[in-house]
Amino acid sequence: MAVLHVQNGKIFFSLNLKNVQDTIYILKRNKRIRYTKASKYIKRSQIIFQFSSRFSPIGVSSIIASKLVAMQNIGGTVQNLGLFIAALITGSIVYGFIILPAIYVLLLRKNPFSLMSCVSKALITGIGTASR
Repeated sequence: MAVLHVQNGKIFFSLNLKNVQDTIYILKRNKRIRYTKASKYIKRSQIIFQFSSRFSPIGVSSIIASKLVAMQNIGGTVQNLGLFIAALITGSIVYGFIILPAIYVLLLRKNPFSLMSCVSKALITGIGTASR
C-alpha cells in the first residue's frame, strides 16, 4: 500500500512539474520574462523528467508482473474482471437507453429516440475515434 502512495506522489509531482514548465515556456515565448538562472534549472528538471519518463513503462510492467506472480487464483481473478466489465456494459446500456430517455420524456415530453436517431452518426463517429 505504501508503494502505491509513493507512485501517486511521483505522478503528481511529475504532472505539476510539467505544468510549471509549460507555463514558463509560454511566458518565455510571449517575452514576458527574460531568460534567467531559473531557465537552467527548468532545463535540468526537464531532462530529469524525460529520463525518468523513459523508464516508467519498465516500472509499470514490473509492478504488474509482481502482482500477477503474487496472485493465488488467476482464473478467479480473470472471471471476476469479466463480471465487472459485463456489469459496467450492462449499466451503461440501461443508463443510456432507459434512464436518460425517461428523464428526457419527463422533462420535455418528446420522443427521445427520434433525437437519438438524428445524432446517431455523430455518436458512432465519436465512439469510433475515441477508441484506440
